[in-house]
Amino acid sequence: MRLIRIGTPVLRSELSSLLLSRISGHFPSIIEQLERKIRKSKADEQFLVTISREKDLTKVAKELEKLVNAFHPASPTRLEFERDFRTKLAALCNRKWDEAVKGTYGELKTDVTQDLRGQTHLENKSIATQKKARVLLQSIRHESKNDVSFDYFSNFLIYGDGSPEKLEDGALADLDRGVLATALNTPFYSSFLSQDFSRQKLQWQANLAEAVDDVLEHNGLDHVGLPDEARRLCLNELIEFVDTFAKEAHHKDAESAKLARFFFRYLLEQVSTRTDTENLNKSIHALLKREKRAHTSYFDMVHSIRETCKYPIEDNSVIFGDTRPFPIAVPAYGDIWTKAYFEIVKKRTCDDTFRLLAVDLINPLIFETIHYSLSLFKSGRVFREASKQLKHIQDLEKYRNVIVEASKKYGVNLQNSGAADDKE
Repeated sequence: MRLIRIGTPVLRSELSSLLLSRISGHFPSIIEQLERKIRKSKADEQFLVTISREKDLTKVAKELEKLVNAFHPASPTRLEFERDFRTKLAALCNRKWDEAVKGTYGELKTDVTQDLRGQTHLENKSIATQKKARVLLQSIRHESKNDVSFDYFSNFLIYGDGSPEKLEDGALADLDRGVLATALNTPFYSSFLSQDFSRQKLQWQANLAEAVDDVLEHNGLDHVGLPDEARRLCLNELIEFVDTFAKEAHHKDAESAKLARFFFRYLLEQVSTRTDTENLNKSIHALLKREKRAHTSYFDMVHSIRETCKYPIEDNSVIFGDTRPFPIAVPAYGDIWTKAYFEIVKKRTCDDTFRLLAVDLINPLIFETIHYSLSLFKSGRVFREASKQLKHIQDLEKYRNVIVEASKKYGVNLQNSGAADDKE
């Protein structure tokens, strides 16, 4: 029987060559990342060999226990870490949304100009309400500069078992007055629909969807989407916090503390590699994707418009003396309205992402690291862990060498990456 050649091996070879040629431009960046990983893995392997040869591990075990206790859910140290991480996550979310909004809506103008004040048809409707609001604002002796942030209460709840915030009766009373004052300020900020409202809404909605896509977009190695960047930030902050905590603590035996810190840090990184990254990113992605459908309460919108406008000036005479026309008329889907809405989005997505990372990443990661560290450390399996790390280094070097050879085939210049010199 004659064999019929259908060319499948050739087809596979051609497809592989085509795919490799398309991604060959990323080879230098991939090799650079592999080089960093190899250097880090070699340092870890040397450290594990060192700790496995330590004769007296009792002191190291005590220092390791300190690190374990520091990450208890109600520990002040753990709460300090979560508060700092949440602050940095908020900065990341703000940056991502600001870039996306600027790219889709353009530069938003939030100055209160003359055309936003003194709208006669609105003033006539609400002048009686404004008079009543002024009386009530005077009765509670409210000054906007003394407002307690609405975040005060949510900050108390969001950290789980403990909280870096102290919930006090006096602060709650101030918050009550702040909420009441915001409600009483509502008549001074009136949204209205322009004549081409329908067209504006369609365009605004299209821009919203585009902005969300931009925040989510993960374009190769150059542009990382918010889900992956938030997860990376969380892991990096955990590792940095371990280093900082161990360095700042007072230790009688600095060498034992150093070994314990490196060991805990190493295990934290190892456990993180086993985290279900894909599903975690999908969960954050789903949280953010739903922002394509706008959602907020009118109360929150008025509060955000007030914060965005920074108007009236913090001077009671502006409201009570009636020195300027009110209300401020804010066109729906205009610049101020849009800016105020995205301030709500920033906070909502930050808090949602933080809670998801705390439940699905921080808690499991720390608990598993603690369990793994005590088990591995006490059972004397550190040397075997060092052997596993050596095998991991050999695998990384093999991958690196394959990509270096592929780079030569496709004419990619690796001089800047230094891979050619480092190749063994």
